[in-house]
Parts: sequence; structure tokens; C-alpha cells
Amino acid sequence: MDVYAVSGRMLGRGLAVLVDLLNPEVIILGGIFMRSKHLLWPSAQQVMEKECLSTAYTHCRVVSAELGEKIGDYGSIMAAVFNEI
Repeated sequence: MDVYAVSGRMLGRGLAVLVDLLNPEVIILGGIFMRSKHLLWPSAQQVMEKECLSTAYTHCRVVSAELGEKIGDYGSIMAAVFNEI
């Protein structure tokens, strides 16, 4: 099996759970997703369409983080600042 297809399906399942539980308007993804969106998203979207509640899915957008791969760096810095590590 294609690693990206399997990873995309797993991502889709996880996002489907989030959409069904939290009913967000937007989900922002960054990091590796930014680099591999064209490989991961088709499988993820297919699973989400199948597994999400239809109303929740139609009102939720999945977008790429504008900070791209630097989002993890900023998250680590903020964790260190707030936890005074």
C-alpha cells in the first residue's frame, strides 16, 4: 500500500472524530502536512466525507497554516515560555 494513502486515511479518520465531536468551522494543519498536502489530502478528504456527520463536515474547512513548518518552532517556544523551562 502507498504510505501516503494510508497516512492520509488515518489523518482523515482523526479529523473526522474532531469534526464530529467539536464541530469546528476551521481546522488548521501545518508541518509535514504542508509539504505533503497533495499526497495526503485526497485520501483524508475521502475518509472525512464518508465518516463525518454531513452537517458538521459541510461547515468545516481544513486549511494549511500560514506559518508553514515554523509553526512547531513557535509552539515549542511558547511552551517553554509559559512553563518557564
